[in-house]
Amino acid sequence: MYKQTLKSADDYLAKGQSLPQNASALGNQGARDFCNTQGALEVVVAAREDVEVAQGHSLTIGLVHAEDGEDFAPAGGAFTAEATDAALTWRAGQIVCRLAVPSTLKRRAALQLATTDPAASGALDGWLAYLAR
Repeated sequence: MYKQTLKSADDYLAKGQSLPQNASALGNQGARDFCNTQGALEVVVAAREDVEVAQGHSLTIGLVHAEDGEDFAPAGGAFTAEATDAALTWRAGQIVCRLAVPSTLKRRAALQLATTDPAASGALDGWLAYLAR
């Protein structure tokens, strides 16, 4: 079990989700309630298929949250990668980013993916991971 990650179906915020093309999208596994975890979780995002974002464009991944009946708003910091000198690429299985889950997270939270590339390609998985304490 060394260097293995066990995930249950309910841990996914996005599963095999294609990158949005010059748009943003919520994770395809819907919103989850993982507030009140007191810093015990992080969100890991990895390439499920090879990912490419063309030069001159960007990829942003973050958490959004809301209480019941509210619109989603950003929750904490987001990961942004800009392809300034060359295309951004991640091979299948590579970790793209890890996001801290803020202690102020509201009841409904979801992953949000965004690109500025109209030809962005590939797919991502995003899941909750427990942090060793």
